[in-house]
Amino acid sequence: MGAFRFRIGQSVRIKEGSFPLNNPDGYRLIGQVGTIEHSWDPRRGRADAHTARSEDIQFFELNHYDIRVGDNLYFLNEDWIEEA
Repeated sequence: MGAFRFRIGQSVRIKEGSFPLNNPDGYRLIGQVGTIEHSWDPRRGRADAHTARSEDIQFFELNHYDIRVGDNLYFLNEDWIEEA
């Protein structure tokens, strides 16, 4: 299983991602900085053999994060964020 790239309390910048699902650009979030409040692995409970990462990462292999930007909380996967 993939390790979390970001930690709770860390500041992150929202960037243009590779996966169009839940594109934060529609919310004008790209370029904004937020703080991670919660993180989770959507694959928890599955065998490692089914979730091994490869160079061709699939959407369902990405860790997920709740990120606070201002007064709002957004649910994004690790493809959409980078260190601030």
